Amino acid sequence: PMLPRHACCEAAAMEASWPEPKSHSRRQVWRLRRASAISAVVVSAAVLASSVQHGAVGGFLGSWPEPGRSSRRLSRSVLCAFGRDGRDWRVPKTNGREKMRLSEMIKEELRAPLPWPHETAEVMIDAISVIHWYFKKTKNLEKDLRLKNDAFCFYPARLFQAAKLLKPDFGKNRPPSPWEPIMLVFDIPDPATTWSGMQVKRYKNLSKQGPRSTQGLTLAWAHTYVDMSAAEIYRCDREILYMLEVLTRNFPRRQVLVTDDAKLAKRAEAFCTVRSPEWFDQELQKKGDLGAKAISALMGDSVGVANTLDRLPEAVKKAFTAA
Repeated sequence: PMLPRHACCEAAAMEASWPEPKSHSRRQVWRLRRASAISAVVVSAAVLASSVQHGAVGGFLGSWPEPGRSSRRLSRSVLCAFGRDGRDWRVPKTNGREKMRLSEMIKEELRAPLPWPHETAEVMIDAISVIHWYFKKTKNLEKDLRLKNDAFCFYPARLFQAAKLLKPDFGKNRPPSPWEPIMLVFDIPDPATTWSGMQVKRYKNLSKQGPRSTQGLTLAWAHTYVDMSAAEIYRCDREILYMLEVLTRNFPRRQVLVTDDAKLAKRAEAFCTVRSPEWFDQELQKKGDLGAKAISALMGDSVGVANTLDRLPEAVKKAFTAA
């Protein structure tokens, strides 16, 4: 619909009289802008009046609710007037007990046994999150002690020796792969929270070298494929997801990811089966005395840690012992 003539003339006159900012004071510019806003309201009212005469928004005005109706009904009426149902804007509320039940079901699934034979499965371990899980387990048992451990010093070697116990059971019958059936992916230390510059340097050196295989296991580090130093992110989640995508791109696999990171677990479900560190702990318990010693070492005990650095590459050994 066309605008009334007087409204068009008024808008054109106002546009022509708009001042240059440098030739007027601030008060004059403010007054002119206020007059322009009032003129815009007048023009909008003229457009609405002309539209009503032509029946363009009659349906909208007819659906406008009566005074006194709630704002919720008001917003839904507006949405329905424009051809959109407001029901999809509602978020269903979940009862607290239902949330707890769902959480327990998820935890039970994350520690459940695998649905297929171990010899057809491959395991990738989010190493630092598993180490922190054992730290929390130790803290819950030793509540009277104040414990402070460095997850990047010696404990990666202990986790490496524990993961070696799973090597005879996993990955015997699997599709071709560029890596070993047991993979450990590590974070790198955050320079802002660690006091050892040598530790940061040695882990960074390993990340530049890429994944390496030793003693039947593959070791990888954060920032190998995506350097997130500028964003100050030192997690290995990008590397884990990239490696999972490469593994599952051409062949269907029975891939397992062990992590205590809920966000990473949710993203990795598109590529593999996710299990919690508790599942890893249960697998170690099946190994008898050797598994018990590996669990004790991860919980801070000195039993069974004498040879944790044996036969490791020199660069890896230096990084795992840097403090």
